[in-house]
Amino acid sequence: MSKGFLKLYRAAAIMLAAALVFAALGACSFKAPWSNDSGDGEDGGGQLTETALPTPNNAPTPTPKFTPEPTISPRPIDMAVETAAPGATPLLIDPIDKPKRVFVYREFTSTSLGLTFNVPEDWIETQLDDETMLFSEPTETAWDGFAASLIVKCVHNASNQESEDAISALNGLVESLKTTYPNVEMSLRADNNKILGEPGYYHNFRVEQENAKPIRGRVLVAAVNRLLISVQLLAPGNYSTDYLDIVREVRTTIKQ
Repeated sequence: MSKGFLKLYRAAAIMLAAALVFAALGACSFKAPWSNDSGDGEDGGGQLTETALPTPNNAPTPTPKFTPEPTISPRPIDMAVETAAPGATPLLIDPIDKPKRVFVYREFTSTSLGLTFNVPEDWIETQLDDETMLFSEPTETAWDGFAASLIVKCVHNASNQESEDAISALNGLVESLKTTYPNVEMSLRADNNKILGEPGYYHNFRVEQENAKPIRGRVLVAAVNRLLISVQLLAPGNYSTDYLDIVREVRTTIKQ
């Protein structure tokens, strides 16, 4: 083998060894772009790691429970109360479990009063004076042991009467009641009981009796031209709503 060939062979071997060394050094210094190596340890953490995602909660959202409001049925109130005009004081009249007192009427004419009106057909009339008629319930048909009474009075005056005259006459009737029944309770004055189209001013009243049933009633006065017409009713307290129908019948049927 020639010396030239040996030199060439050695040079090639040296070059091959150098290439292997450089290749080994390059492999040791290469870092993958996704490496998490911090370079502070032998193992540096060169493996790809993943951050664990939270496990989704698939449990259903609870539905709110609503408690319905209880249904309240109002208790019916059916007290027998006489209907009063604004400003008047209603008085409790009849217990709701009492039987109703029903009246049948007849037409009555008084030449001295100059009036015609309806009254209970079996009530007994008595003329007290030229201006006053009394109608009395028969004792045998009286309820609660008290025979009711009705007084109709018509005062003829020389001049036309005004509301003030009617109110003054009404006040006189109230004072008379207070004299007869010192413990009488009066409602406020009202004016919705018309007679012949004119305002009728009235009070309801109540009398408590120590050893007897209560008494109730109404006093009513209206000024009609030259006339002062008054209607007074006394009735057994436990049935006064039924008896007050008599006042309504009288005043709505009055004619001259």
